[in-house]
Amino acid sequence: SKITALDTPSVTRGYEEAYAEIGAFMKKHRLNQVGPPLGIDGPMTATSMEFQPGMAVDRADVVGEGNVKVLQSHAGRALKTTHVGSYDELGTTYERLAAWLQANGYEMAGPSFAFYLDDPAKTAEAVLRTEVYWPVK
Repeated sequence: SKITALDTPSVTRGYEEAYAEIGAFMKKHRLNQVGPPLGIDGPMTATSMEFQPGMAVDRADVVGEGNVKVLQSHAGRALKTTHVGSYDELGTTYERLAAWLQANGYEMAGPSFAFYLDDPAKTAEAVLRTEVYWPVK
C-alpha cells in the first residue's frame, strides 16, 4: 500500500482501507486478532510512504488470497522506541532511531515495523502511541 501524504488523516485512511481488507479475510477464515495492528515499513520520503499492513492472528493454517498474505513476523534483536503524538511527526522518530542505530554501531537487519496501539478515531492526536521497531544485527 502507498500513502502519498504523511498527515494523520491520510495515514489513518490508508491503514483503515488496508485493515478493512485484512478484516474481511480474517472473518472469512475465522481468524482472531491477538495483538495490535502493525505496519511493515517500505520506502519513505518526506511526502510519501509505502507499507504492508499486518495483523497478528491466532492461526497460520490458511493461505493468503488477493492482496492478503500470511507471513511470519520478525524474530530476533530489534531496537524499539515509542512515538507519542501525531502521525505527522512519525518521520522524525524514524530519523532519530536511524541516527541512534548508526551512532551506536548497529546495522539494519530488515525493514522497520510499527505497532499502532491506539485507534486514531477514538484517541486524541497528541496522545496516539506507536511502537516503532527496527531489526538490527
